[in-house]
Amino acid sequence: MSQTLPAGDIFVFQFPWFLKVAEDRILEGIKKDRPEIIVSDRTVKIEDQLISDFARKIDQYIKENYEKIDSVRETEILRRK
Repeated sequence: MSQTLPAGDIFVFQFPWFLKVAEDRILEGIKKDRPEIIVSDRTVKIEDQLISDFARKIDQYIKENYEKIDSVRETEILRRK
């Protein structure tokens, strides 16, 4: 609907086994494309694992480089610092 592609033009389902293989590529895409806005829900659990635990590098990069500007329940809207 927004006529945009994911950062780095990489899409994977956020399952632990997919992100184990693709996390570095996704992180490099985020760094390269520098999206202005990121939508994040750090409370998401998949197979009893928090997404922030099995995508730790991406989560850390977002925490360091983005700031919360709004939220809807647990979902945060973040803007690049």
